[in-house]
Amino acid sequence: MKVHNYIFSAVIPLFFIFIISCSKEGDPISYVKFGDVSVNGFKSKFKEEGLLEAVNIQDEDYDSITYFYLDGDPNLKTTLWENPDGYEFDNFYSAKLNFGSDSIMFFDKKIFRPGKGEISEFKLNRIINLYKKWYGEPNLSFLNSMHHSEISKVIALYEKSQQKSLKGKLANSISARSGKNYFIIWELEMYNVMISYRSNFADSSFNNGFIKYEALNYDKIIDQKKEDIRANASLNDYIYMNLNLNTFTQGQPPFTDRLNLYIYSLRHNLPEESRNIRKFKFDVMFEDEYGDLILKINDIDFDPDSPLKSPIDGLIFTKSGGYTIFMDFNKTHEKYKDFEKLRKLRERKISNGNFDDIKIKYKVTSLIFEDGEVLK
Repeated sequence: MKVHNYIFSAVIPLFFIFIISCSKEGDPISYVKFGDVSVNGFKSKFKEEGLLEAVNIQDEDYDSITYFYLDGDPNLKTTLWENPDGYEFDNFYSAKLNFGSDSIMFFDKKIFRPGKGEISEFKLNRIINLYKKWYGEPNLSFLNSMHHSEISKVIALYEKSQQKSLKGKLANSISARSGKNYFIIWELEMYNVMISYRSNFADSSFNNGFIKYEALNYDKIIDQKKEDIRANASLNDYIYMNLNLNTFTQGQPPFTDRLNLYIYSLRHNLPEESRNIRKFKFDVMFEDEYGDLILKINDIDFDPDSPLKSPIDGLIFTKSGGYTIFMDFNKTHEKYKDFEKLRKLRERKISNGNFDDIKIKYKVTSLIFEDGEVLK
């Protein structure tokens, strides 16, 4: 059952492809023609209406923050992200409005998280009630331990829970403190809307609250974008790793010397590819500070102890620890002079404290997925 009816004006402004005016009631975003209006047109129109404000900030990750005021109310300020799922489009297909407070997290550095902080219960109730006023009762309302921001994935999660005879619990009342993610979804004729937030069991607080809008068939639009990226990806796009040149050691007879290459921070780096990577080959190039090639080693066949997991769901799986690959050589090796030149340069750079002057680059030449397909 649809919970929202649409009355479209017969006159469509060609510039913005909008059918919106100040006299219309309800959610102003409901009058946007998803997929036809440009992102810039979307932002410009709402800026003119006084619903959107761009604020310049001084942060290394953000030049500015765009605020959107629900119902034109400054007390219902949200942070707007257009087409927020990691892919750029000229036109407007999706929006995410984070309605928490601005917050800061500390990992290796300070991270500014606009709109992702704590939410007052009063503001949360106001937003839920506002959307019920605009759209009626939701089609789906449940909680789950899993977190997704794409509406199609949340609906699939709900359907899976029903297949397992797990009843979706209503999120109309926020008095329960379950420490889980709440999802409230309206399935509409031209687009879908979802309110999601996190209820924390430990301190009875709410955070990570957002409102998500998606055009119909948004998942298919994203899938096509992923297919285009896979079709144009280089082999290096699949693999991320850091390489370090360790101390040269004694080789295994009949070789006299050994180059030791250390691999760390290794991971599958293409979220558009859902398959895990079982093994791969690569070339490694050592350059001096001028970018001049010192030594190139071809076709290193690397088989990690377990497949590199795809980051398809936004989860990055970096292999813990590291791996050492060695190449034995002696005076009869065709590249002996290059090995020795690299060894002496390393020793000199180490003694001078500027080891970073040695540049290590790699080029993936082929890889094998878990299903056995070889990509070259």
